[in-house]
Amino acid sequence: MEHRPAAMPEISVQVLCLGNTLLRDDGVGWEVAALLQDRLDPGSATITWGGTGGDALLDLLQPCRHLVVVDALDCGLPPGSVHELGVHDLDRMPTPRLKSSHGLDLGLVLELYRTLYSCRWPEEVLIVGIQIQEMCFFGEGCAPAVLQGAREASERIATQIQRWTRPSEARNSRAHGV
Repeated sequence: MEHRPAAMPEISVQVLCLGNTLLRDDGVGWEVAALLQDRLDPGSATITWGGTGGDALLDLLQPCRHLVVVDALDCGLPPGSVHELGVHDLDRMPTPRLKSSHGLDLGLVLELYRTLYSCRWPEEVLIVGIQIQEMCFFGEGCAPAVLQGAREASERIATQIQRWTRPSEARNSRAHGV
């Protein structure tokens, strides 16, 4: 039996940023959220701060056509490296995957959401992971390389949101080398 939530208006794009700002680089999702607030046109996307998430993410995910999830990644890449994944890539990644300070694994949360709310599952899901330098110590602020990764991730996400929300404009800018 499928659980059907009360009808909610669908938004075009939701960007769900995760992380713990007290664990240094794990707070990179917060940095991306702040950068996107300044970069995006008003109304082009709903930016949601998911904090440390876990099963609470089920309540934060909104009906949308496109979902972007941003989180810290720890898989041996150079610090600040940006990696784009699809939902199915989460199952194929060697552990550690997206660095979880969130209780429930992100892949499991998304699988639960799709099972419980299949009528609300987005057309496209993009997961953006940013390689951390460290997350072992309490403290605020990301390493410089990770902050650079946050800037790169916000640029990529903003470009993708433009493609989703203004496809003809995005095609024209690519055709003209912009």
